[in-house]
Amino acid sequence: MTSTLEEIRAAAMRLTDAERLELAETLWESLDDEDGPCFATDGMTDEEFHEELNRRAEEARNDPDSSMSWEEVKGML
Repeated sequence: MTSTLEEIRAAAMRLTDAERLELAETLWESLDDEDGPCFATDGMTDEEFHEELNRRAEEARNDPDSSMSWEEVKGML
């Protein structure tokens, strides 16, 4: 990690929760979808996307052994 990134991260952690959320949304929206991870939301309405997230969350709650750790997910990116 560069010193600039370390400084930015430290400054970001001093923000309020709401400010960090706004920053995260701004950074996320700045990513180029074609070069970054795809979450297959193309053509889905917000409502459809939320329904899919809820379906997947329920599936994970019902069968926790079928899920992946965060480390496994990060390794896929």
